[in-house]
Amino acid sequence: MNPSAERVSWWIGEVLRDELPKGVKLISVCVTEAPGCRATYRPGKA
Repeated sequence: MNPSAERVSWWIGEVLRDELPKGVKLISVCVTEAPGCRATYRPGKA
């Protein structure tokens, strides 16, 4: 299975959010799949 940039950015965001020190907020994670093709995950946004 080849994960999409959307899925990878979501996974990184979820892992990081749980590991950040108290008081540090994750704003977004951006993954570039190819030139001009990227996915951004923002926790709490639909």
